[in-house]
Amino acid sequence: MLLRRRGSPTLPLLAAVVLAVSLPAAAQESATGAAARSASAQDEDRIWGQVRTVEGKEYSGFIVWAGRGPHDAANWADFLEADRFVAPAVYDAWLAATGGTRPVRIIEVEGHRVSWNEEDPEFPSTSPAAVRFGRLAEVLVTGDGQVEMTLRSPDGGSERPVFRFRRPLRNRKALTVFDPGAGEEDIRWGDLLRVEFSSPPADARASSRRLHGTVEDRFGRSYTGYVAWDSDEILDSEVLDGTDEQGDDTDLLFGDVRRIEQRRNEARITLASGRELVLSGTNDVDRRNRGVRVFDAALGMVEVEWDEFDVLRLEPPVNPVRYAEFHDSWRLAGTVVTQEGDTIAGRLRWDAEHEWSWELLHGESRGVKFAIEFGAVAKIERELEGAVVTLVGGRVLELAGSGDVDWDNRGIFVAPSAEPGGNPGSWRYVDWNDFREVRFVRDATPGKNGGASR
Repeated sequence: MLLRRRGSPTLPLLAAVVLAVSLPAAAQESATGAAARSASAQDEDRIWGQVRTVEGKEYSGFIVWAGRGPHDAANWADFLEADRFVAPAVYDAWLAATGGTRPVRIIEVEGHRVSWNEEDPEFPSTSPAAVRFGRLAEVLVTGDGQVEMTLRSPDGGSERPVFRFRRPLRNRKALTVFDPGAGEEDIRWGDLLRVEFSSPPADARASSRRLHGTVEDRFGRSYTGYVAWDSDEILDSEVLDGTDEQGDDTDLLFGDVRRIEQRRNEARITLASGRELVLSGTNDVDRRNRGVRVFDAALGMVEVEWDEFDVLRLEPPVNPVRYAEFHDSWRLAGTVVTQEGDTIAGRLRWDAEHEWSWELLHGESRGVKFAIEFGAVAKIERELEGAVVTLVGGRVLELAGSGDVDWDNRGIFVAPSAEPGGNPGSWRYVDWNDFREVRFVRDATPGKNGGASR
């Protein structure tokens, strides 16, 4: 266990953390005082890939992806977040179904009228998207300044879903790769060409572990998975800091922390040694905390804000997630029931846009935000101010606060055509006003369902 008071004449904490990240696993644990790891331990839950730059350099190793939000990603259950381009056919189908027209801007210049199509505020040309790293085959930076995300083939088939997004600024860091041969390398977006993901080699060892544990909210609900504390600390080599009851500034490695309990504007910390202390005065341990995120491989992501948070118990995963477990995905399918009792079965496009099992259904419940993979959803029932969502395992959530589950939903498309995939002309449209419920099934199209469990 490592506990340091800031201002002591010891090695500065930042330097210690840098050394912890750079040293081999055994040396790091000696330096940090973390529990010894078995020589046979593997780090299969950490992101691994082959990185190629535009200059032709190649690296292979564990990857920490620089997130667009407050936290980075280091585990197969973490998400790569981006604003993807919406396919024009999706927007055209929605316009045709709702009787809408493209927004047009008209101005007059010296007696001449000039007009052009504008971005539709109800259906922008890009929309937020997130995909688990475990579902990705590769990320490719194309010559037109865009990025292609290619998902793994369902059941090893030929179809590989691809979506595109704008490349971030060239000088912005894309990732850090820890190559056993070349060392630690930061790669900027302007230098990145391709990342190909794969399972880590059996003898690969990461220098730190992804935080994992169980969060309980103040309503007694619990969520277990990989954790991002204060929305940004994700590794056991990172630091929890605050001021103790004697007024001393204290830094703790997350690898030494076993329990964090919210006490209004402070937190009670229990260490691996059994020692307890109360910290306050920083956004790690008071109301400025940005919340704790839990990435559940069987559900999605849950974000619990500080006022709703009760306790976090940090513990290693019983079954660490592996790259091989995320192979399965399928097109959404099921039966929609209207308010008048009509039933329509077929392929689905939720909120006029989402049509894959790996896409996310967003909503809120009692101050807790959910982002649930559609593949984990069994049924959605409309309510007056939201929806009741039943998960595959039987858990029931009442969600609101998102266009996925309230009156801002842009409608549900159903393609009852027997042809695989159907076509835009085969889609039937159900407005949210007319929608009662949907019961999801795995897509029965041959080759779309595989044997993986995630």
